[in-house]
Amino acid sequence: MHRRASRIRPVSQEPTRFVVSQARRWSLVLALVLVMGVVAVWCVAAAFTSPQQIEAASTPPDRRPVTAEIGRGSLQDTRNVSGSVRYAEETKAVVSPIRDADRSVVTSVSASDGTQVTSGALVLSVNDCPVFFLDSPFPMYRDMGPEDMGSDVKALQENLVAVGLLGEADGVFGAQTQLAVQKLFERANAVVPQRSIAQTPEEKLNGVDNLSSSASTSATFQTGRATSLETFFPMSSAITAASNRVVVRSVPEVGTIIDGTSSVSFASSNVVVEAPLFSDVSPALVDGATVEVTSADGEKFSGVARVRYPGVSDDPHAAESVGGSQSAATSASQDSPVIVVVADGEHTLDDTRVGQAAVIRLVVQTLASDALLVPRVAVAEGESGLGTVLLQVEDGSFEVTRVRILAALGGQVAIESLDREVAVGDKVGIE
Repeated sequence: MHRRASRIRPVSQEPTRFVVSQARRWSLVLALVLVMGVVAVWCVAAAFTSPQQIEAASTPPDRRPVTAEIGRGSLQDTRNVSGSVRYAEETKAVVSPIRDADRSVVTSVSASDGTQVTSGALVLSVNDCPVFFLDSPFPMYRDMGPEDMGSDVKALQENLVAVGLLGEADGVFGAQTQLAVQKLFERANAVVPQRSIAQTPEEKLNGVDNLSSSASTSATFQTGRATSLETFFPMSSAITAASNRVVVRSVPEVGTIIDGTSSVSFASSNVVVEAPLFSDVSPALVDGATVEVTSADGEKFSGVARVRYPGVSDDPHAAESVGGSQSAATSASQDSPVIVVVADGEHTLDDTRVGQAAVIRLVVQTLASDALLVPRVAVAEGESGLGTVLLQVEDGSFEVTRVRILAALGGQVAIESLDREVAVGDKVGIE
């Protein structure tokens, strides 16, 4: 007989879960009520302003005086003028054709744009004959040989002295000059120019010139006459400029036919800054004045300004007066003058800056020099050039101090105290 197995039912936990969830719910509700209460109290407190708070808010903070320090300096009316860096002066030297040659052609060029040349430097060759640069105030005007005398001979000799080939310049083409010319051509690896001499003693005594000039070494034999060769300096072997150091700007190219119109352009090695002069600025105020120049890269330096007129030499070493001479300046008065600034002794302008922009700061008028300077708003202006300032004393208070107004420019005033001693660094009140 089988017994039916009895099933044991597990006790339900639903009531327990319900009790726990209800407890959590009440905890959250209580926390929310507390938070809302705190917020409500804060809002009420923020909305309520006490009489003490109102009084504190209505009281302005202590006013601190506004002051400015007294300085010292000059009041100057200045102008900034835009200019550019360039060589001081450019000149052209005509290249002479070779005498008696069928055609004169440039066969080589030894100097190019930007090359700096000095006395005796080889610039180019024409028909393979060298052309040297010579420092001379005038161009060569003849071939020079033994016993020749004159200013051109002396100019040639001075250049030979400059390059160390001659001891002195006496204006006479003698044996030493002849030897120096020979060395000049040999140094350039060129054929030494020689010409034949065929003169009777009577012709030589009477000054009759039967010389045949050429660059060859051939001699001309004539019956009854002594024939020999002599070294000479051809006119075609020189180009000149009135400076012992110049910069080449342009040279005829190889193959150029020299017909008396071709030239070499030189610029003085002196570098200057040039800018136009305002029409309302007197040239007399600018010429000779020390100015400040700011280069394109921001470098500042001082220089001496000169006023030049178009067509008049602007080389600063050529003349010390305006435009070189009064008559030149007067004749060119119809043209607009320019400012040419030369760097002072402490600064130099090199040719790497040529073509760059620069700004010249001009002092048009000095209103006050080495004076006490204060802001214009610190001065109560009166009559007859007088005024007052509020001078701060040791205890921090201010005293009314009478001053004489020397000048005013922009936001600054130059003053002189009338009541008490005022020093740089003292403070004045600003209304």
